[in-house]
Amino acid sequence: MKKIGIIGGLGPESTVDYYKSIIEAFRTEGSLAAPEIIIYSVNIEEVLSLVSRKEWSSLNAD
Repeated sequence: MKKIGIIGGLGPESTVDYYKSIIEAFRTEGSLAAPEIIIYSVNIEEVLSLVSRKEWSSLNAD
């Protein structure tokens, strides 16, 4: 099975919504199957700090 990757939301609450929606769309009636998912969550405090300092080139995913 292939893996999918998602970038998490601005906090765990929004990421959970994405995750649950993907799982619900994948499952069929009575199934416990779930896709393999890798979630990359950013440090929102760091991102907002970079944005406020306009350090755009630092906003890449190295």
